[in-house]
Amino acid sequence: MVRGWHVEGLAVRPDHRMVAHTGFLLTARRLAPGAVPPDVRRRAIRKTAYGDEDVELWTPGAVGERQITDKNLRKRVREAQRAEEGALRAAAATEADPSGPPETNA
Repeated sequence: MVRGWHVEGLAVRPDHRMVAHTGFLLTARRLAPGAVPPDVRRRAIRKTAYGDEDVELWTPGAVGERQITDKNLRKRVREAQRAEEGALRAAAATEADPSGPPETNA
């Protein structure tokens, strides 16, 4: 799995995409009579200023992301071709005998 980088200002984290649902757990407790609740403080969201030199520090080459070699790429292609051939053979066998493999009683 290859993940890119999400760069926003000086915040750098792996890219992500949501493929599931989110849930939130909330807890609360009653305050004692006469207790003063804490102040709710909210931070203002602000964009940080950054320049091109900051972004250049986080490029894939600068971070050390490895490039795929030709040898590795050829190996992956061979593996994909073998998987395709196996799937085609399995599909052909299923067409020849639609009853499927014999069931075993365990």
